[in-house]
Amino acid sequence: MSMNEKGFMFPVTLCILLLFTIFLSVQFNQYVIEKRSLIEIENFERNQYYFLQSLQQVEKQLQEGSSETSGSFTYEKGLVTYSITSGGANLLQITLRSKFDTTEEAMGIGYYNRDLKKLTKWLEKN
Repeated sequence: MSMNEKGFMFPVTLCILLLFTIFLSVQFNQYVIEKRSLIEIENFERNQYYFLQSLQQVEKQLQEGSSETSGSFTYEKGLVTYSITSGGANLLQITLRSKFDTTEEAMGIGYYNRDLKKLTKWLEKN
C-alpha cells in the first residue's frame, strides 16, 4: 500500500530544519558575545593588576628614599612605564603608562604624599 502524502513531509522537514538552524545561530552568537566579553574582562583585570603592582613598587621605592624620576616594569604580557613629577609642596605625581601585547594602551595617575609616605589618590584614563 502506498500512502499519498501530497507533499506534506517536505515542508514539515524544511520547517524543522529552519528552526534548528535558527536555534544554532542564536546559540553561536551568544557564545561569541560571551567570548568577547571574557577577553575584555581579562584585559581590564590584567591592566588593573599591572597598575597595582607597579604602583606598589614605585611607592616602596619612594618610601626607601629612591630619587629615580622614571623607569619601567616588564611583565609577562606588557610593559608599564612610570614618570614622577612634583605635584605641589608635599605631593609627587606618578604617571603610569601601560602597553600590552594586544596594542592596547592605558594611562593612570597616582599622587604620593611625602609627609604620609603613601599613595593618597589614583586616577585612571583610558
